[in-house]
Amino acid sequence: MSLKSTIRLLNAYKPSSLKEIKELGLRLRKISNDESLYRDVYKVVGIPMVLKIPHQEGTYNECPVSDAEARTHAFNECKAILRINQYKKYESLRKFMPKLYYFDQKNGIIALHFYQPFNFPEEAKRVIARLVKGFVDAICPLDDNDVHYDNIAVGDKYYNPVIIDLGYFKQEKE
Repeated sequence: MSLKSTIRLLNAYKPSSLKEIKELGLRLRKISNDESLYRDVYKVVGIPMVLKIPHQEGTYNECPVSDAEARTHAFNECKAILRINQYKKYESLRKFMPKLYYFDQKNGIIALHFYQPFNFPEEAKRVIARLVKGFVDAICPLDDNDVHYDNIAVGDKYYNPVIIDLGYFKQEKE
């Protein structure tokens, strides 16, 4: 299945769960660790796409999470990507944004381009994350932007960084 046909499939059927996504015939491989409070991330096999699927109401890492909180986290991420891509004052941050393919606001399911993780030693990844976080903070001061090395991946053949998790990009500091 191609990238375009997968996006069309998601738009046509608007799946609301991992089970419904699998019923569409998409083959998925879980790539997130079990530390995520709000969602799991799956790579769509055969195409450069990941699906972020919110957790259902329950307890994750000993923290209670509601469906609404998980969907709000997804909404904040998509809102941040769209805002940064839309407004001129954030133009210098656009190169750090992932490509958004699909978002279902009702269910909180997000489809983004898949970016390879950095294959650098731990300390090098920390330095890259600190540089990107400093740059983001200077352009777009936020309450908590959650930029750390697990949330940054390789954007292209030149190893330009892309922030792959913007769920905490919510509002600018007052």
